[in-house]
Amino acid sequence: MTAKEVKETLKRLYAYRTSSIFIPEYTWKDLRIDALIVDIRKRWIRGFEVKVNRGDFLRDDKWMLYSEFCSSLSVVCPENIVMPEEIKKPYGLLWIMEERYGHRLLKSDSYKTTCQNKPLCVYYNLLHG
Repeated sequence: MTAKEVKETLKRLYAYRTSSIFIPEYTWKDLRIDALIVDIRKRWIRGFEVKVNRGDFLRDDKWMLYSEFCSSLSVVCPENIVMPEEIKKPYGLLWIMEERYGHRLLKSDSYKTTCQNKPLCVYYNLLHG
């Protein structure tokens, strides 16, 4: 499974509402996250860091910093690349499973990040660039 396939699956599963905007790859300051879903009605920014192999996960020591600009943050990967005990609360883990007719979300263990002090300017910048 490629990162592009994972992002397409996220878009299909989460950005189907008219109030949701899917952003593949977003850079804020010196951080780049793989995908965001912005719910403009709820003013909620859900971040996703895509990992398609175990080595990528083990080498990445900065993904937790993405919670600076996300309301919730999850690692998304094919099944069993990252194990639930490796992701501590408040972060989430989503497994994507390949099926005959596409991909589906197999397991979701997503928690809301502690982002109460996030400035609204981050949300504004996402929408108004």
